[in-house]
Amino acid sequence: MITRKALIPILLFLALLFLLSKSSLFKIKKVICKTEVGVCPQEISKKIEGLTLGRSILYLSESEIISKMKDKPFNLKDAKINKEFPDKIIFTVKGRIPVAAVKPANAEDYYLVDGDGILISGNVQGLPVITVENLTLPKEGDKFDNEAILSAVQAINGLKLNLYEPDRAVVTSEWTTEVYLKNNQKIIFSSKKEISEQLDSLQLIFSRAKIEGKRIGSLDLRFSKPVVIYLNN
Repeated sequence: MITRKALIPILLFLALLFLLSKSSLFKIKKVICKTEVGVCPQEISKKIEGLTLGRSILYLSESEIISKMKDKPFNLKDAKINKEFPDKIIFTVKGRIPVAAVKPANAEDYYLVDGDGILISGNVQGLPVITVENLTLPKEGDKFDNEAILSAVQAINGLKLNLYEPDRAVVTSEWTTEVYLKNNQKIIFSSKKEISEQLDSLQLIFSRAKIEGKRIGSLDLRFSKPVVIYLNN
């Protein structure tokens, strides 16, 4: 049981916190918004300033602010708030980077997708294009529900991470995607199998071909024993 004597310091501490929260000293006056590569776009900076300026830095909730920032299609993948007392915060944004452009067959429209399969906005130029026959388009900021598209995105992203240069992909069926590298080598992936396992097989086969002085024309990874077609030297 807390005695009256012990209660007094607690009450004084709570009163001090209350007074500090009302003090202008701890009102947020400066907001710095930055990305991994520089300053934030203006629309993001204005949004974060509108959510934080004038509020008490003591009681600012990082999860609340980030949740509200993700309500709008700013292509935010993640974010972090660092508090610098007494009145400054730094909002660091990790944006969603487009991996490929999805294009419906017999149409002119392109839709950007990041490595998580999320539809985002941005510039199509220079991105590998995934062509698909039937496309159900999610809202911007939502994930594609087409497993073949998601597998194609994973394959393209994995190839890029392994320093290959994917140029385009064609979803030929619900379970099959053909990816063409910039040197016209064709790689066939299956969405029934883990893309990471198929990429491991690809790495091994390409490394072996390089050692043996062979050039691969096409590689079919859909089977337990991948089918390799070599080009004539």
